[in-house]
Amino acid sequence: MIFTEESVKAAAAVLLLIILIMWMVLLTLKIRRGGRFRTLVMDTVLFVFGLVFLTILTDSIPEYGTPLPLPAACAVTVLLCVPLIISYLREEKKTSEMLNAFSIKEAIDDLPDGAAFFDTNGVPVLCNHVMYRLAHIICGGSLKSLKSLEEACRKPAAGSGVKRISPKRMTFLFPDDTAWYFSREDISCRDGRKYVQITASNVTELYEKKQELLAVNEELADVSKRMRSMVRNVTAIAREEEILAMKMRVHDEIGSSVLATRRLLVQQRPMEEAESVIAMWRKSVGLLCRDSEIKEESSQLLQLTEQAREIGLAIHLNGRMPEDREASYILTAALRECATNAVRHAEASGLYADLSRKDSMVTIVITNDGKVPENSILEGGGLSSLRRRVERAGGTMRIQSMPVFSLTVSLPAGEDDE
Repeated sequence: MIFTEESVKAAAAVLLLIILIMWMVLLTLKIRRGGRFRTLVMDTVLFVFGLVFLTILTDSIPEYGTPLPLPAACAVTVLLCVPLIISYLREEKKTSEMLNAFSIKEAIDDLPDGAAFFDTNGVPVLCNHVMYRLAHIICGGSLKSLKSLEEACRKPAAGSGVKRISPKRMTFLFPDDTAWYFSREDISCRDGRKYVQITASNVTELYEKKQELLAVNEELADVSKRMRSMVRNVTAIAREEEILAMKMRVHDEIGSSVLATRRLLVQQRPMEEAESVIAMWRKSVGLLCRDSEIKEESSQLLQLTEQAREIGLAIHLNGRMPEDREASYILTAALRECATNAVRHAEASGLYADLSRKDSMVTIVITNDGKVPENSILEGGGLSSLRRRVERAGGTMRIQSMPVFSLTVSLPAGEDDE
């Protein structure tokens, strides 16, 4: 096929016409996007130049007018095509960087959490892939409206395998063992349009950490329970050892007294030795009285109340003493120590004790109506001994000096007192 000069010029004219049409479209797009004034002027000049050249090129075809050199026609056409290509590539780059509906949808789809937007009628406007997947599971089907999603959050679809794991929060455990927290927020645009935003946040890691923490707390509670039981047993054993030691001492003292009396009577020893024998019996009787007090622990509080009344101190007890033997013994010892100090240092006429229980602990708060301490109270022999006994039993003791004196003792009360 032979190309003549006239056919080449005609092809150049058609190409130039296409270039000008594309240039006009590109120029219109730049004007709509608000391009820079300088760029718009240059593009307009090139477009007008191309239009003029197209007219000249058309007139150069023999049938229409004077001839135009072929090299000049081709060169001008190429020169007009190059700026068009460059301008098109620049606009394409700007378009990829601009925020539009497609870029927004792509960005939302890339989110690791679920997001959905509904208009005032509850119709879905925008929803990402994660929310579509979650809604399909919890609703038992596709996401149709805001109302259907909210109803599914209140009661997941039967057979969905979704479980609500928080009574107060919209947190759900899905069949794939992932935990999601759903939240709602009303948003408004600048133009006044209102939408409802539903987000689903992945809280699987927090849920797993919470489950681990609950398991650890259960283990610690079990260990604490066993430790309290061991402490009570150790304290009871120590108490029994003290009683056994006292019994052995009483047995030895009475045996010695009996032998001394028998020796005095059988051998008819001088009466001067009778005084020493009588002293031995007094000592034995004293030990017997002390042993009797240890055995009769149930009457200790009554004895303390009577003894306090004799020295002008009234004990007011609000609450019931624990049934646990060791705890009752220690609390009575705390009352006795506070009664002694209230009369000796505060010149009090009334001692007040409030007993309360919480879980497996019993707490007593002891105050008096005497003088307020001038300085912080230093623990002497009685209070220090009481603190050691309390801590050995697995409890705590706290002393408050201001604004009024108070002694607070907390002890394990045993299972029967819960």
